[in-house]
Amino acid sequence: MSRIELPVPETMNPEQRKVYDRLIASRGKIGGPFRVALVRPEIAERMQQVGLLYKDGAKLTPKLRELLILVTARFWNAKFEWWNHVATGLKAGLSEEVLMALRDKRRPPFKQADEEAVYDFLIELYEQHKVSQASHDRIVSLLGTIGAVELSTAAGYYSMAAFMLIAHDIGIPVSTISDLETMPD
Repeated sequence: MSRIELPVPETMNPEQRKVYDRLIASRGKIGGPFRVALVRPEIAERMQQVGLLYKDGAKLTPKLRELLILVTARFWNAKFEWWNHVATGLKAGLSEEVLMALRDKRRPPFKQADEEAVYDFLIELYEQHKVSQASHDRIVSLLGTIGAVELSTAAGYYSMAAFMLIAHDIGIPVSTISDLETMPD
């Protein structure tokens, strides 16, 4: 159960409802961090704008974006974010073997150089609070400078989403989920 009262359409003020309607029109549904952000609708609206940058015309492929999200979710133990992106990650081309290793906090057995490069970049950034020249050069060679900037800023964006979910104890909204969708502490 959430630590805060999350806005629902029936009780939203006019500004919340306006942003909610725009989010629904754009995304089809909203959950997790967007439900938290609707407490202050300007945050939800700007989050949506930034989030779209990582989808529309992005250098990160859907597979690499989902890897980024899942590495981030696992690093911060954001269970909702993990649950919400496992199926999307599989659909985008991540292997179940990679996802199981991430879930279990093991280094995945990557078969793709781009996946391994993204993972190494993120793990260095999160664990060491810096990125080695070798990891940076590898990302730039694979994704270009714009892709490297997208990767680092998207890491911050999805970390922000994880923080919102963790701080306000936003749980998984279903009672039966698969082992892959479950993340141990």
